[in-house]
Amino acid sequence: MEKSKKNPILVYWCVFLYFVILFTERMISIILSFMDADFSIFESMFSTYAYCMVIASLCAFLILLFTCNMPFLSALFSWNRVDTLMVDSRGYSILAGILLISGMIHTNYSNFFVQCISYGFLIVGLVLATIANLRHDKTDVYRWISLIYLVAYSMAIPVVYESHLPNAFIINIVLAASSLILIGLFTFMSCKVFSGKADSILYVEPIHIAMFLNAILIWLRWDEGINLFLLISLVIAVVIWVVGKYIRIK
Repeated sequence: MEKSKKNPILVYWCVFLYFVILFTERMISIILSFMDADFSIFESMFSTYAYCMVIASLCAFLILLFTCNMPFLSALFSWNRVDTLMVDSRGYSILAGILLISGMIHTNYSNFFVQCISYGFLIVGLVLATIANLRHDKTDVYRWISLIYLVAYSMAIPVVYESHLPNAFIINIVLAASSLILIGLFTFMSCKVFSGKADSILYVEPIHIAMFLNAILIWLRWDEGINLFLLISLVIAVVIWVVGKYIRIK
């Protein structure tokens, strides 16, 4: 069990607010879509995938929240130190990743502003977890670098939008797969941060996979334009990764 003995209850509340806000936004988007007379989940293969994946993500989130994460829910309303120690950081980290799958798929009536607010709470939770697990030694520098790297990495995860290019079928498959893979890697690294074991999450594989997948997407979607936000986030993540590796070697 991945537990942190220092995470304050405020960390759990930030994660919980991320859960509530993003889940609510996703549910409203789905409900409004199905209430739209012009909408059909079968209007395209992409639409079928997008809505089925979002619904599956929300259902899996609810099931795991109320079956495997009851200690997390209990700790939200308890100042008992024993209750907070029973929280498995791996559990709510996986929940955050599962819910993020739905958030990274564009659907009708998506509210980008509300989604950003929810992601903001998750980032604040990561920051507070990092602060709570500082050891006041040289590893603290690595923890901060790892945190900044993780935030930049999360912003380099592509949102799944439908492509309308001639090779749209291939693009949509690559885009969906890339998003799922990078969300999985982000979830793994965020678990390290929440559990207080993020003295370094600058693994070789995640950043290289992100570079490879985003390079393919940029190439495939070149005629649709370059997603500058995604590209800048990836460049920042790569720079921080290189700097972190250099400092660690030194």
